[in-house]
Amino acid sequence: MEYKLAKQLKEARFPQKLVFGDKFYYQEGQDGLWDDLKQDIISTNAMKEEWLKLNPRMVKIPTLSELIEACGDYFQLTKWNDNNDDEKWIASEEIYYDDSGYQNDTGKGKTPEEAVARLYIKLNEK
Repeated sequence: MEYKLAKQLKEARFPQKLVFGDKFYYQEGQDGLWDDLKQDIISTNAMKEEWLKLNPRMVKIPTLSELIEACGDYFQLTKWNDNNDDEKWIASEEIYYDDSGYQNDTGKGKTPEEAVARLYIKLNEK
């Protein structure tokens, strides 16, 4: 997932809580693993929370599982085999498709993570 999309998730109020092993962007162009980031210095949750407050540029890169869970029930993820479109994954709020296309909120992406992230953003801009 690129920084821009991860930042849009943060702006759409996607939870930013980091635990050891999580991936994040420290700032645009720099990613990292929480495991590698001062694990020996930031040993308690209180210290970790304080450190995160001091670094508002940090943006969590969520896993596919976290994204799916955040989108809630009645969720569908489909790989679309359309040769005319680079975006092959579609995440939708419900299974509702007819001749005119998806009727509920959807997110599209080149990867499942991108599609579900875009769905989360759409669901949370209401």
